[in-house]
Amino acid sequence: MEKISLKPSTESSEAKINLQPSNAPVKRLSVETSNSQIIEEDLSQGFSLREIQRPKFMEKPIMDFSSGNNRKRIIGVSSSGKGGTGKSTTALNLALFYQELNKNTVLVDMDIPFGDISTMLGMSTERCISDFADIPDDLSDIKVRDNMLLTYHNGLKVLPALRDLFDQNKVNSTAFVDKLLSKLESFDTIIIDLGPNFEALTVRVLEQATDIVYVTDDYETTFHNIYQGKNVLTRLGIDVTKLRLVINKSVSKNERDENVRATNVEKITGIRSIYFFPLVIEMPKLVDNSSYLVLDAQKHPYRNAVLKLIQDVSPELFTSKNTAVIESKSKKRGFFSKIFGGKE
Repeated sequence: MEKISLKPSTESSEAKINLQPSNAPVKRLSVETSNSQIIEEDLSQGFSLREIQRPKFMEKPIMDFSSGNNRKRIIGVSSSGKGGTGKSTTALNLALFYQELNKNTVLVDMDIPFGDISTMLGMSTERCISDFADIPDDLSDIKVRDNMLLTYHNGLKVLPALRDLFDQNKVNSTAFVDKLLSKLESFDTIIIDLGPNFEALTVRVLEQATDIVYVTDDYETTFHNIYQGKNVLTRLGIDVTKLRLVINKSVSKNERDENVRATNVEKITGIRSIYFFPLVIEMPKLVDNSSYLVLDAQKHPYRNAVLKLIQDVSPELFTSKNTAVIESKSKKRGFFSKIFGGKE
């Protein structure tokens, strides 16, 4: 059985616990407090990682976890040179929808320096990506899943962004990304919200991603930014055929308008896979209330747009069983979209 010892940290005056692997039996827990007192507690029954690491507000781990079904996806969601395009909202809605479809999805916030996925979901940052820099390399991925990740109410696992901006050096490296992804191997779908830049961790995620989703506003200026970003990826040796472009907050009135617009956008960006997510006036209100149309409004145009993207990226998910399950869940949620102005 895996043994883990705990030793007091002397890095600061605050109480800290360091996890280090050990071959010796663990007998006592020592914690150094701010007044330099040492508190010891017998651990005659052994050390429970779940009890120590698990945030108190979290739900029980979902037990219908499945893996090894050969449909793993690593989806990097980014933009090019500009914030405020709705990138994080897009990443979040994709992750929530994937969770509904395959019950085995994790959303990682790597938007440096100002990721806000945890705020959008109304969750604590008691666990964040920088914590992964300190965990033992031999800690099993199942223990990571159950103890180091937060759980949203529909079962989506979440890893929030940095709590402290001064921890950027802990995560902004190729080695850190490789370690993180190795600990998330048991998930079928890994969705990563990236910043609008080419930091070391961003580039490494894009190299490892099976799919890259760029999110942009419906303005020609931002299309040129996407084109420049695509050229940078090419120079970095990243396969740009993985690129899919989401034009967010689109005001196109019908499919014909979208087709004409898509043709023009393709000429500018060189990207052929283009998706239009409609402008939703009530979206800020929904986000503020941690409520999402992809979960609560089965026939809303926004949900249908997200669904179309997922169908193209992961057609293997759309079995008759999965389709029946998600339709059933949506019906049970009631008339949410009517309350907020969505169309049923």
